[in-house]
Amino acid sequence: MQCLTLVIGITKQMFEFGIDTFIKEKRLIKERIALLSNRNAINKKYECSLDILCDKYNLSALFAPEHGFYGINEAGESVNKTIDLKTGLTIFSLYQDGKFDFTEEMLKTFDILIFDIQDLGLRFYTYISTLKIIIQTLAKAKKKLIILDRPLILGGNVIEGNILDEKSSSFVGPANLPIRYGLTIGELGLFFNKEQNLGCVIEIVKMKGWKRNLYFNELDRAWIKPSPAITSFETAYLYCGTCLFEGTNLSEGRGTYNPFEIIGAPFIKAKVLSKDINNLKIEGIVTTPYIFKPHFDKYCNQVCEGIFLHITNYKTFRPVTFALKTLNYLKENYPEFELEKKPTNVSHTKKLLGNNFEKDLNSLGIKKLLNNYKESLDIYKLEKKKYHLY
Repeated sequence: MQCLTLVIGITKQMFEFGIDTFIKEKRLIKERIALLSNRNAINKKYECSLDILCDKYNLSALFAPEHGFYGINEAGESVNKTIDLKTGLTIFSLYQDGKFDFTEEMLKTFDILIFDIQDLGLRFYTYISTLKIIIQTLAKAKKKLIILDRPLILGGNVIEGNILDEKSSSFVGPANLPIRYGLTIGELGLFFNKEQNLGCVIEIVKMKGWKRNLYFNELDRAWIKPSPAITSFETAYLYCGTCLFEGTNLSEGRGTYNPFEIIGAPFIKAKVLSKDINNLKIEGIVTTPYIFKPHFDKYCNQVCEGIFLHITNYKTFRPVTFALKTLNYLKENYPEFELEKKPTNVSHTKKLLGNNFEKDLNSLGIKKLLNNYKESLDIYKLEKKKYHLY
């Protein structure tokens, strides 16, 4: 135990983000640099990447993904073009009115683009779709991309979920990846570039002291929200599974103080649901009955009954497996439950899952379906190793 504590302590002391490595190298870059980032991208001293880079380089433009450069826009909310008051630089939006692409105006503002953003390592977390669009665009424009690498919040060894079906590709499913895909944002950039033959000139600035088995809570770092609803490390971990409830008629806790840590609806019986989910004996988690009232989003100002999720073991808990087994339970036991609530003609659940989960569930059953996922994951796990930088 003493040796293990010593090793973890040394890792914490040595750990540096890609931005730290980049600045220490003292590069001479005369070209115009654009930065795609947000205010949550910080160095080991908790200084914002924008503040660091604008002091040392010729920054010519800023770009914002979903949630905006300041990380204050809610999920799905259009992000408008604006001006950063401190630097006077234009912040161009890559998430505005359903448009995610670069315009000619944007491309004329820079020679090199630096991508520095904290990702979650999940297929439906939209920062990676923005990264893919950047790689595609810069390849055509013959401009260089530099990715300042950041740690995988949930570690890099465990992968979960189904491999996305190409027919289900969308902005929340940009590639044939599992839900929890186990690649850093830099490694993922290399994956996109190679697997889809994009031909972009990419440089990855690596972290120092990060290992694939490390979860974010083992790095001795304060939590900086990567997006408004991901309020803690535990929220991020649960979101890996409970995001799949977004397309259903259950609340996933948006509009409460505990987004993604609770699920429920007016038609749920809290005590019954908690008891039955606990009886599934899913490793690493326990639930308790919970009553809540969202102030926006689904069931706004309505009293909901449901469950509060408590992780008891981060290393053994598999949030995607938990979510899929819970969805199956709800489908079998609640006639009111809708797996694919359709406010539009496109099923959000199908987009998030990247396949026709309901059809597969009906034909195979949950046990066989999860076994099928495992077979695909075993193949992917071997293939992804060629992109490992750590």
